[in-house]
Amino acid sequence: MRVSFKQFLSPTHSWGTVGTSIARELKNMGHELALCSTNGYDNFPEDLREYVICENCTTPQKMGKQLCGIKGGFDISFAYTMMTHFPEYLKFGKNRFGCWNLDGTIIPKGYVKAHHGATKVLPSSEFSRRTFEENGVPKDKLFVVPHGYSDTFTNRDVVYDLKTDRKRKVLVNIQQCHTRKNIPGLLEVWGKTFSDKDDVVLIAKVKDKKPEAAFEISWRAELDKFKKRYRNHAPIIVVNKFIDDMSDLYRACDIVFSMSHVECFLLPALEGLASNKLVIASGGENCCGNVDFMNDNNSMLIKGKPARAPFNYQYWKSSTYGEMFQPDKTHASELLLKAVNEYDSLIEKFSPGMQEAREKYTWKNVAKQILDLCE
Repeated sequence: MRVSFKQFLSPTHSWGTVGTSIARELKNMGHELALCSTNGYDNFPEDLREYVICENCTTPQKMGKQLCGIKGGFDISFAYTMMTHFPEYLKFGKNRFGCWNLDGTIIPKGYVKAHHGATKVLPSSEFSRRTFEENGVPKDKLFVVPHGYSDTFTNRDVVYDLKTDRKRKVLVNIQQCHTRKNIPGLLEVWGKTFSDKDDVVLIAKVKDKKPEAAFEISWRAELDKFKKRYRNHAPIIVVNKFIDDMSDLYRACDIVFSMSHVECFLLPALEGLASNKLVIASGGENCCGNVDFMNDNNSMLIKGKPARAPFNYQYWKSSTYGEMFQPDKTHASELLLKAVNEYDSLIEKFSPGMQEAREKYTWKNVAKQILDLCE
């Protein structure tokens, strides 16, 4: 099959990781690729470089104004992108597959109508699927296709040097500092649970930059406030640079932790399970897509309750009807402490369930699901 990808493909963004991972599996299956990255080619995978057919769509001025080499017939046109781009990015495919996850519950009407640009819309979780349906995308057009993890999580042995001798290392893979990720709540739980006397360290993988949108938050500002409130806190190591292979960082840690209010999938949680790490994350079905693959047999889910989402927790157009999950801080602290104190026994308990997740949620299986949807 001939398959085109026009979307963010630089792995400096999670959408780029998804796109290049699926493209790589299709390449391995023998399919013909045409790649066009709309967020540049920084750190672009060398094994896919030969399939790049255009480098013209890397600025807003050029996007949508050129055919960028992706023209003619394709069996599949795939794009993980905002719905508004579906008509333009997918127009040359017989099977036009648009993938997007809002990480919220209210989709602007102007976005929803763009579903006409796709023959099928591929949300990544049941929560995301429900959101599309409740906002007006036809039910018979929606097909859940999850994310996967790279083979390097299981066949590579390089360990990122964190330069610490602390015993238990807790990873929070935040990357983009958006308000919905509950950074203040996460830091508060860390401060209340551990002090500098505990043999633990928090590893924060973040992009520490100045906020530019209402839904962004400053990591540095939140960390400064945290340090003033919890002067004897357990240490925090900030990793604020691109890592060629993220599996190296996971191997250096023991626990993966998240307290997000809204997640349509939560790729770091799956990557934690793939790495055989204890995973602790929000567990509300109303706004947590990670419950598709996280359960009591493989991980630790934080209790909580549904809540209204503040305007600055929502993307692009806010609504008074926006919803989110409010994780219970006390329960999160209890689980974090339990994970540290009972680490070995919990790893043994969860290992069979982790293995089931590893076998099911591979990029190869994701690519097969996409091919099975072709008409």
